[in-house]
Amino acid sequence: VRVIAERLRISEEAVATQVSRSQDVVARDSQEEEPSDQNLPAGKAGTRREMLEENLVSLGVQTEPEFLLKKEVKDLITTPVLSRIIEELIKFKSDKKGFDQTKFFASLPEELRDRATALLLTETEADLGKSKVEMEHLKREIETLILNQRITELTQKIRDQEDKKVDTSPLQEELSRLVVKLAQVKA
Repeated sequence: VRVIAERLRISEEAVATQVSRSQDVVARDSQEEEPSDQNLPAGKAGTRREMLEENLVSLGVQTEPEFLLKKEVKDLITTPVLSRIIEELIKFKSDKKGFDQTKFFASLPEELRDRATALLLTETEADLGKSKVEMEHLKREIETLILNQRITELTQKIRDQEDKKVDTSPLQEELSRLVVKLAQVKA
């Protein structure tokens, strides 16, 4: 707690409060049979995609912020609060050379600080090489989820079109392109 408080230049009490809140919510969620998304605290995502996005942003902020600034990575992040954190990172990086977590944290609007604190409190690999590999893996996982969702939606459209006896060849071509792209992402 002390190390994190020093790193963020906030009081140990604030970090301890955040940690205890997280522990309380985890204990409460483990007792509930079906936790709802609205009961999840900052730092706890609902869907698999949100969890992957959160892990990616957490790793990026902690180890290599430049990775998050890549267009193909920014475009994958759809969770509003995480998108805003990346926008703030872009603003912060455009004003300064290098990256200082403490200064970045201090520059965040108040409404983003709780979520950013949760991201910074998430444990990550200390080894930058492992973090890069993990970030690439998370990026591929998100891309795979997106492609699978689009394939499912397109397959349903094809079924609907076939039921109506309408030509499905353009949709089938698009489906083929998506399947090839999915194979490339997974490779």
